Amino acid sequence: AVVSTQSTGDIGWTNIRPATWTTLARSCPRLRVLVLTHLQCGVSDEDLAALASLCPDLEQLDLLAMQEFTLAGVKLLLEKCNKLKFLDLSYCSRLDRQEIATLQSFPKAGVKFFLHDQP
Repeated sequence: AVVSTQSTGDIGWTNIRPATWTTLARSCPRLRVLVLTHLQCGVSDEDLAALASLCPDLEQLDLLAMQEFTLAGVKLLLEKCNKLKFLDLSYCSRLDRQEIATLQSFPKAGVKFFLHDQP
């Protein structure tokens, strides 16, 4: 297997399937930034679990406009990715205000959450 030293991956606004981007994550063990903005195929809780296992050093994850995952998937990601500093949940309308409040109270310093209706 080819191992990349790449630390940033941006595959937002594409139709790349989860099997493809998890292969990308597996081949980039030093991945720190991953942009999955508005992936046409979506991101599920299972995809977030795989990502959390493959990229424990992730510092930034953009999930803008993703509708498929749930609170449970995001919580698992936060539990496993201890270095995560920035998580963009803008326009993720499947998460309601109460769920966002739950995530904001998660014991993790430096994680930022953005809602579609925040200024």
